Amino acid sequence: MKFAATLTLLVLATATLLPVEADAQLRRLRQRIQDRAEDRVEQRAEDELNRQVDKAVDKAFDSAVNSFSGMLSDAFTSNKTTVDEENNVIRSEGQEDIALVANQTSPARSEYLSYIEVTSYDLPGALGDLMGNGEYSRVFLHGDKMLTRDLSTGSLVDAGTASMMFIDYENSSYWTHSFADFGEMMDSAQRTQAEAMQADPGQSQDANVDVTVKMDIRQGESGVVRGSNSRQHFIIVETEMAGDQTQQQGGLQGGIFMVSEVWMTEDIAGRDTYREFGEQLAAAMGGAFDGTEAGQSLKSGMLADARVGAAMEKAAEELQDMQGLPVETRSYLVTVPEGQEFDLDLVTSDEEMDMAAWAASMSGEPVEGAEQKQVTIMSWKTFISNLSTDPFDPEVLDVSDLSPMASPLEQLGSTGGR
Repeated sequence: MKFAATLTLLVLATATLLPVEADAQLRRLRQRIQDRAEDRVEQRAEDELNRQVDKAVDKAFDSAVNSFSGMLSDAFTSNKTTVDEENNVIRSEGQEDIALVANQTSPARSEYLSYIEVTSYDLPGALGDLMGNGEYSRVFLHGDKMLTRDLSTGSLVDAGTASMMFIDYENSSYWTHSFADFGEMMDSAQRTQAEAMQADPGQSQDANVDVTVKMDIRQGESGVVRGSNSRQHFIIVETEMAGDQTQQQGGLQGGIFMVSEVWMTEDIAGRDTYREFGEQLAAAMGGAFDGTEAGQSLKSGMLADARVGAAMEKAAEELQDMQGLPVETRSYLVTVPEGQEFDLDLVTSDEEMDMAAWAASMSGEPVEGAEQKQVTIMSWKTFISNLSTDPFDPEVLDVSDLSPMASPLEQLGSTGGR
C-alpha cells in the first residue's frame, strides 16, 4: 500500500511540475526572442540614425564647400583681368574695356607724366580661365610724387619727404611710412637675428650654406617694341647655393637665375622726367638708409666682398649704357642643375615646358623618369602703354579727403606684438 501511495504522489507531483517547467522554458524563449528583436530594432534604428547624420553632414559639407567655392570664384571674377594684346585691349569684370594705344614720343621732359603699366602672365587651363591672365595699374608722376594705383589700392612715393604712402580707396583711408622707418625695420630684423644667434650659436653652424651672387648684363638686338625704337638688354642675376645644409635637406644643388629681358627706348615722351625722378628717389632712399645699422652692415658686409664689389662695379658700368625708359620687360625665373651651363637661348625660346623636369626643379629632388635640365619655372611680362604728357588733375596725388590711420606696424607695436 505504501508503494502504491508513493507512486501516486510521484505521478501527481510530476504532472504538476511538468507544466511549470515548460512554462518557464517558454518564457525564457519568449524573452530571448524579444531581446533579439529589440536588439535588431535598436540596431536598425541606430543604423538609420547614422545614415541620416552622415547624409546631413555630407549635405552641410557640400553646401559649405559650394558656398566657399562660389565666394572664391566671385572674388576672382570680380578681380579678373584679361590682357588681349592681339586686339590691344584690357578687359576687367565690371569695368569698361581699356583700349591700349601707342605711347607719345615727345617731349623728353614734361611737368606731367602718366601711363598704364600692364603685367601679363600665363596660367594653365582652368586656373587661367578663373583668374584671367594679367593685371594693370595707372601711374601718375608730377613733381616729386609718383602714384601707382589700381581700382582699390594705391601707393604714393614722395621723394621730397622720403616717404611712401599706402592708400585704401575702398575704405577712404591711408597710412604712411618714411624711408627711415623701413631702415629701422631692417635694423630691428638684424638685431633680432643677432640675438637669436647669440641665444643659439649652433644656428650659424647649421646654416652652413655658401651663397654666391653674380650679375651679367648683355646687349641684344634692336627693334620696334610698343611702337618705339628700342634696344634689347638682358640682366642676368645668378644665385648659386651649395653646402652641407642644402645637401642634407635635399635642396637644389645648382643655380637659380633671374633673367630680365628689358627693352629700353629713347623714343618716348617723358624719359628725362622719369629718369630725374628715379635719381631723386634713389638719393632720398640712400640718405635714409645710410644712417642705419643695416645700411652700414650692407656696405661693410656684402659690398665689401671683393667678388660682389667687382660684379656690382661692372654691372654699374654696363647699366649706364641702358639709356632711356624701359618700355617692356620680360622676366624669367630659371633653375639650372649643378654641372650644367646656363643657356639664354633656351630661356627665350618658345619650347614647351617639360612638366616632369619642372616638378623636379621645384622639389629640388630627383623625380623618377625626369631628366635634370634647365627649366623656366615661371615667366611674366610687364609693359608700358598709353603714355602721355598731357596734364592731369593734381588732386589725383592729394589724399587730404582720406582718413589717416595707424600703419600695420604701429598697430602691432600698440598691442605689444600680440
